[in-house]
Amino acid sequence: LNAVQEKTVTIPLSAEQFTDLFDNGKGHVYVIANYGSEVTDATTLAALKAKAIGFEETSGSVATQSSFVMDSEPIEVTYDGQNKTISGEVPLTRAAAKIELTVNVAPLTQDGKTWTANTGAMTVTLHNGVKDGIVDDDSSDVAPKASQADATLFNDSRQFSGVVDANGDPITVKIDGVTYTQHVQTVPFYSYSTKWNAGDDDEVYLEVAIPWKVSTGSDESYQTFYYQVPVSINNLALVRNNFYQLTLTVGVL
Repeated sequence: LNAVQEKTVTIPLSAEQFTDLFDNGKGHVYVIANYGSEVTDATTLAALKAKAIGFEETSGSVATQSSFVMDSEPIEVTYDGQNKTISGEVPLTRAAAKIELTVNVAPLTQDGKTWTANTGAMTVTLHNGVKDGIVDDDSSDVAPKASQADATLFNDSRQFSGVVDANGDPITVKIDGVTYTQHVQTVPFYSYSTKWNAGDDDEVYLEVAIPWKVSTGSDESYQTFYYQVPVSINNLALVRNNFYQLTLTVGVL
């Protein structure tokens, strides 16, 4: 399912089941979407929420994901005895978090030398994201990655493309009198929920590699510098269905 699709599901109920499920015409519905297989082996709400999930790509989604596992809260629905229909709206939220970085760069002058970024060769890598999870972790007590065997993403890298307007012209931003060009990663990162403690090795962060060309008169040389970008400073966690939009303005080597 995407945002504009509809899906019809038919579930036969015996009279006894119907009586158990609907009290005075009211009942509850819980939905899992895009799971990819039947979940009939789970017979409780807790077991449904604890079903294992993972990204389509074993490396952790090197391309834009075509769909995401989503689920709902148990939503009250109403039974119409005359028309024999059950109606109600069930909002769904995705189980994954989304991370996207925009980098602002401009030429730098340091010690009389001019440095120019090769923006076409910039890369960003996600460290310690999580590729395996469960349908719904409730965001309250997320399991540490150390207990999730083979669940951690390493070296999941993206390149950048220049941010342009409707005419295809580069979009710039001026900060403290300096004009920067903007570059956004070509494909967002996705991760399932995780949390960490300050200073832990499993902190989720981005590493940006920027190759710079330095000019001194007629001489040119190249050097790559690396920038570490924290993803979640205050909460120390990635939370499902949240979009982490980060911007790094590079003013130093």
